[in-house]
Amino acid sequence: MIIENCSLLGRNTFGIDVSTRYFFEYKTEEDLQTFLQSPLARTNKLLHIGGGSNLLFLSDFDGVILHSGIKGIEKKGRRQVCLFACGSRRSLGRICTILR
Repeated sequence: MIIENCSLLGRNTFGIDVSTRYFFEYKTEEDLQTFLQSPLARTNKLLHIGGGSNLLFLSDFDGVILHSGIKGIEKKGRRQVCLFACGSRRSLGRICTILR
């Protein structure tokens, strides 16, 4: 879902009341891939944010802020490789224990 003129007040830990021209939160990898091929993505600056810590806005962002709404942990295949979803909010040690 794309939100125009979206406040970032609740999306940065410094509590700075700034806005972005467009805000896009995706729920699947396919949603993100589709969006990145859109005219909106091709004609605007893009900034991907996480939980908002270590992010300091001094003014409004004139572009598109991307945010992952993907939750949880997913293991794909039998390889000894871990795939972590953005926003899982679990410690790395806990995730590796779950995936073993």
